[in-house]
Amino acid sequence: MLNMLIEHIIARQYAENVWLIGEPETRQGLIIDPGDQAGEISAKIAEMQIKPLAILNTHGHPDHMAAAAELQQYYRIPFYISTQETLTFTTAVAFGQMLGIPITRVPEDVSFFKDEKTLEIGPFKIEVVATPGHTPGSVCYLIGGRLFAGDTLFRNSVGRVDFPGGSWPEMEKSLAKLKTLPPETEVFPGHGDQTSIAHELRHNPYLRKNI
Repeated sequence: MLNMLIEHIIARQYAENVWLIGEPETRQGLIIDPGDQAGEISAKIAEMQIKPLAILNTHGHPDHMAAAAELQQYYRIPFYISTQETLTFTTAVAFGQMLGIPITRVPEDVSFFKDEKTLEIGPFKIEVVATPGHTPGSVCYLIGGRLFAGDTLFRNSVGRVDFPGGSWPEMEKSLAKLKTLPPETEVFPGHGDQTSIAHELRHNPYLRKNI
């Protein structure tokens, strides 16, 4: 398992988790789902003494990327999101206004990826796990044996599917896929507390239902 520094900030908008990852030797890092508070995110990055290489978004909802454009411009780094998330991404500002989320723009230079693939960014080997359901292009990122799950899997729960583009049948398929991960896999969700696949298989009614 890759040795990593992992910190997070809880954004004020919908208590969204912004995950910051660093590799101790090279001090290179990744930003996952920068939902708000760009200044606090950059301050934490400076505290960690890491250099961000990229922003990875699990999906395109505004509470997960309100700070993405500002951070991309500040660090001059690529922004990654699934090509299946194009519509959600391009309507994020309008959706954010409906929800009262202060997002005024999205990244202009976007690295869209297709299907499941492995991204190699600096010292990080990132396995993309396609998990539609919360949105059509939702993904989880498996990095060094840890799962950054966005709004697909929470501690004892799962993401909602009643927003535009949500689908419970697709969510069920995605949960069945996550069940096959090693039980010891640590899970870092988009909201709420850290968990593990083992815990969710025992306690999450949505995963237990599909066993």
